Amino acid sequence: MRYVVAKHFRECIAKRELEWELTQGVKEYIQKEAARDPYYALATGAIHGAPVDYSQSQPFVEEVVRRGPEAWLDPKKNAEFLNTPLENEPGKVYKYRFSRTRAPVLAELSQCYVHNMDMGMSEKNAAQMCARQRPIDWKTAGAKKRGGYLQITGMGRKGIALMREYLGDEDAVALDRQVYKFLVDKHGFIPSIEPRKGNHGISIPDKVQMEGEYEIKKLAQDCGVKPVEIQVAAWLWGACESRTRERKKHRGRATVWLGPGKTIDCADRAEYYKRKGIEPP
Repeated sequence: MRYVVAKHFRECIAKRELEWELTQGVKEYIQKEAARDPYYALATGAIHGAPVDYSQSQPFVEEVVRRGPEAWLDPKKNAEFLNTPLENEPGKVYKYRFSRTRAPVLAELSQCYVHNMDMGMSEKNAAQMCARQRPIDWKTAGAKKRGGYLQITGMGRKGIALMREYLGDEDAVALDRQVYKFLVDKHGFIPSIEPRKGNHGISIPDKVQMEGEYEIKKLAQDCGVKPVEIQVAAWLWGACESRTRERKKHRGRATVWLGPGKTIDCADRAEYYKRKGIEPP
């Protein structure tokens, strides 16, 4: 069932809390990139499906998309690539920490996309099929059957929602660490079970994903906007909070790099509210 915006709203809180974040064009940027090349959405789901730092891992997404899906059909070769530090510009080296789990996911998503293209689907339809369900004849080793259709191994609720929102689904909600922090810090969200804590942050199980999705959809409904708008803005809020804390220790400006030509300076948030003459929410 698709999410429906109600005609009568309760008090709209989230748009006030996320006023600056909603003006930064994050949703528009990611959906434009996926419209240009739908495989971009699948590469994002494969790489960012783990609890990774976005700006550290996004260069790997860009390189995966640049080489195309046919280059990533072999999990072993994918692991070699992900284990190799990547220098996307002089002096900037990026490392990826989840090659063991994400290399097979990248292979399966790429195989699915190539398979669908060979079946005569358009690029967008091929990507949407891989992001939502498997064709009945799709024989992927280790694929799990969930909700009546086969699903890529290692793709949880967050990864599927992430790919869907990149491909234009305005009702999709990808609950990651940043969105979870927004719900906890700003709205007192209490999950039924505590997310697992690991060396690289928390891992949010599907049950908590569902609970968080419900909370984001309620906030969106109160404001008469689509859930993806609130979720993406909440993600940027959390990312800037995290970057600002890090930069206070190491100095420098807190920025969020989304991809080529799109870097958000988190210091602009304070300047935005200063110009308006109000305190940041």
